[in-house]
Amino acid sequence: TARESMLVAVKRDGFCLRFASNDIKNDKEVVMAAVNSRSRAFEYAGENLKKNKEVVTAAVQLHGNNLQHIGKDAEFWGDRDFVLALVDVNGKALEFASNDIKRDKDVVMAVVQKNGLFLRYANDDLKKDREVVMAAVKNIGCSVEDGMRWQDLVLAGINKDGNFLACANEDLRANKDMVLAAASQNGTALKFALNNLNQDPDCLKAARLFDELETEAYIRPEKAVLSIKFSLAESCTIYATEFALAMKNDEFLGKFKTHNPNAWCKDSCDPNFTDIGHPCRGSVSTCQMQSNNLDLATQRPCSQSCWRFAFRFHQQESKDTDGFMIQVEEKVGLGGGQKIETEMAKEVGLKVFRTYTNHSDLEGWMVDKISKAVKEWYDSGCTNLDLENVFVGYPSYPHTERPKYERL
Repeated sequence: TARESMLVAVKRDGFCLRFASNDIKNDKEVVMAAVNSRSRAFEYAGENLKKNKEVVTAAVQLHGNNLQHIGKDAEFWGDRDFVLALVDVNGKALEFASNDIKRDKDVVMAVVQKNGLFLRYANDDLKKDREVVMAAVKNIGCSVEDGMRWQDLVLAGINKDGNFLACANEDLRANKDMVLAAASQNGTALKFALNNLNQDPDCLKAARLFDELETEAYIRPEKAVLSIKFSLAESCTIYATEFALAMKNDEFLGKFKTHNPNAWCKDSCDPNFTDIGHPCRGSVSTCQMQSNNLDLATQRPCSQSCWRFAFRFHQQESKDTDGFMIQVEEKVGLGGGQKIETEMAKEVGLKVFRTYTNHSDLEGWMVDKISKAVKEWYDSGCTNLDLENVFVGYPSYPHTERPKYERL
């Protein structure tokens, strides 16, 4: 039968579960066999089993990242004993627990004593509890004194790891001094800032994400453009920010002045911002915000510009300097804005390198691959203007190989 054949297949390679029918993906024996063969195969389990306590517990014990695939509306997230058992395996489970459990001091203490950074998932009131904050900062290796206030403890945590800003209460996350300290320590921490400080020029500069100073000198004369999803809001992944920072640190890519659209807070002539059906493609003839698009003094895009006009401006600048665009496609695919940016790159005639992946995390060697591709393009004389796909994932994980070149 199909079930028996699939059971044999997943015992050899758990990732075969992705080819199973929905009925078989909800077969407990088959899924458990798949997860035991390949821990991350839990991603392909049926929705019913993603809410099954036994299967969920086994999957998380085998690989902590399986938490992201658990049914978020499962009733067990309100079960204190079950959540306690789960956070004992992986404290990040607190993120999905019910609000009552997130304000349970005993549960939160159990979490932060194992990983202080998971304080971010606790109720805001507990982020002001001195005992809880003390336990969290001690866990991440901070030196603390008995007389320190909880606010001072938070700052100590931020100075140790900028991402501890996520563990601060909302008032401190809206405090510019706290955000500057966090961004200076770790650029990805800027996504946890409130009160629009994630778009504040000083904070962006501290995070090394602001790259728009015309006076700054770069080794290469060509200019680059990044096409990435917005990553400076708390609900966003940090993949794009990590990629932008990794580019700056790369021995070759760091030589190029690179436009990062996340460092600009802009408007749009499209009420929905990223509706690909809207006619604006950033050109003078298609954009409906002509009066606000250029700063009168600099004749460059400004914070009131239509984002499409601003992005195309930088694409054209890149094209005019024999530059390129790197489009970072995350595991879940391109964003709506990125699809529009691809169309504009085609109209401008700009070379596009598109990275694609089968993993949510970014490793240093992944950026090495795109750096090598860009360098080889320059070494070849920049004659091939086709879109170039560069795989930056894990070859051993399931993925669909794309052709190296595609016509835009």
